[in-house]
Amino acid sequence: MADFQTKVNIYPAVGVPGAFASVNPIVSTSLGRIAGADVPIGGFCWDDPSNEGEVLPSGTGKPLGFVCRDVIYPIASFDPAQNFVPEGYTPCIMVEGDFYVQPEAAVTKGQKVFANLTTGAVSGGAAGATVSGSVETDWAFATGAEAGGIAIITNYGATPVIPAAGA
Repeated sequence: MADFQTKVNIYPAVGVPGAFASVNPIVSTSLGRIAGADVPIGGFCWDDPSNEGEVLPSGTGKPLGFVCRDVIYPIASFDPAQNFVPEGYTPCIMVEGDFYVQPEAAVTKGQKVFANLTTGAVSGGAAGATVSGSVETDWAFATGAEAGGIAIITNYGATPVIPAAGA
C-alpha cells in the first residue's frame, strides 16, 4: 500500500496547478485543438508543426498558450497525481488570464515566466534573461513561491502572439 495517506494538512491547498486563480476575464485560443501526446496541465504547449490541429508539450519559439485545468478527462493512469490531458483529448489552452502553477525552482513576484521547450514546465527569470532550455513568455509571476510550491502567473491584458501561417 505505497499510496496510503501518510500526511494530513491543517489548511487547504493554496491552489492546484492549472486552476483559475481569479475571476478576471480569461481568453482561450480561437481554435480548438487535440493533444498529440499527453500534455501536462499547468504548463505550456505548442502547435505540432507536422499535424495541424494538434498540440504538444514541447516545441520551439513562444508557446501557443497555457494548459489550464478543465477536469473533463478520463482517468488514464492510476497515478494519484495525474494532471495531464491524455493524447487524443481536447486541452483547454488559455492565452490570457491568471492561473496557479507549480514551478520546480523558487520564483519571486514580478519575474517573467519561462516555458521549458521540452516539457512545457514553468520556471522564472528576469525579463530578457536566458534560462537554459526555456523560452520567455508574455506571462509574469503575480506571487512568489518556494521550489515545488504554488504561485500565480498572469498576463491579464497582454496581447497574445499569433504565429504566421506555416510558422
